[in-house]
Amino acid sequence: MRVSSSTVLQSGNIYIGKPLAFVDGAPALEMSVYPENSEQDALVSIPSYLSMASNVLSSADDIPLGAILFKIKEGVIVDELSSLRDSLISAVQISGMQVYDYSDASQGWDVAAQAVGFITSFTTGITMIVCYFSLSASMYANIFEQRSEIGILRSLGCTRAKLVTIFVLESFALVTSATLVGCMIGAVVGLAVTFQRAIFSQLPVPFLFPLPLVITLAFLAALSATAASAGPAWSTVKRKVVENLRGSG
Repeated sequence: MRVSSSTVLQSGNIYIGKPLAFVDGAPALEMSVYPENSEQDALVSIPSYLSMASNVLSSADDIPLGAILFKIKEGVIVDELSSLRDSLISAVQISGMQVYDYSDASQGWDVAAQAVGFITSFTTGITMIVCYFSLSASMYANIFEQRSEIGILRSLGCTRAKLVTIFVLESFALVTSATLVGCMIGAVVGLAVTFQRAIFSQLPVPFLFPLPLVITLAFLAALSATAASAGPAWSTVKRKVVENLRGSG
């Protein structure tokens, strides 16, 4: 519940108080951790408000209300919410008050968030495809240059499966380290951008780490590393030992 500050101003009194706490942000209240000026809302109890406006108000029934906030319980269906909104609109029509439904305002944001999510997923998919071909070419060149070593290991009794496993683990180690470094760099950049937006907008912008996206990328990276190294490695180790020792194509 929010009351009008004009009543206290009409009393003509100036009060100096000691705040119990500072709030970074609150619904329907002007509060920020980075205030541009010193004019912010102050939360006081109803008895304190009556005491400050004692020259104007005589009881709590005389307090003018500026806004009332309703928090809906979780699990409420759309039909029940629509019925509650219609009832509130009918009840406040005479007083001239308005009913503001946050869900109506958030629909546009939800559509924008879905669009941004689709663009991000599409860009991620294209990036993973490009990375796969780049890693595949790199691993093929690396394995092709190690044909003599592969031939020596094969002559010493190393099986084809063990050699393929070695190259797959090598590719997996490269991809895992690159994924971790990329996540750390992205998190640092995201934190910097979040703090910058919080300072400029004077709003408590939260930092959200995209854990589902990171898990998906890690899985795709591991799959890409396996596919990019297993094929070139198998095509090399399946040759005759003499061909690998000679280094012939």
